[in-house]
Amino acid sequence: MYHKIICSILILVINIGCNTNNSVYHIRSTDNKNCVTIITQNNNRYIIEGENTTIPDDNFIKLDLKNIDREIGDEIVGCWNKDGYKWIIFNDNAIVIENKLDSTKYLFKNRLPVNKNGIPSLEGYIEGSCFDLGFSYSKIIHKRGNIAK
Repeated sequence: MYHKIICSILILVINIGCNTNNSVYHIRSTDNKNCVTIITQNNNRYIIEGENTTIPDDNFIKLDLKNIDREIGDEIVGCWNKDGYKWIIFNDNAIVIENKLDSTKYLFKNRLPVNKNGIPSLEGYIEGSCFDLGFSYSKIIHKRGNIAK
């Protein structure tokens, strides 16, 4: 009986641990002058200035991802040193829970820019110092642009 209880508890703990979608990524510009940390914990994402392993007291934004199709529609687009900011990052349809970014240095947008016809477009955000990351749940499935590999 004691053996069955221990096995049941062990199986429960393993299943709970395997069902979380947690990840930490450090994204660097190709010149290594800029770094952003992306921490995803289930339906929350933190985009943090600099290289971090934990959530700092400032220079981060906390997002809720519940409005994003996490299998195929989760994408982060960004540019280094654009329009007077150290970085600009888009995560379309993310809900901002908390924004502690220094707004004079870093810009986050939860809507993609639109073209003259009102259609979402990345024109001006896909070349030069820009990058994009595609996610499937918490795992990066593609990387393009100006980021160190």
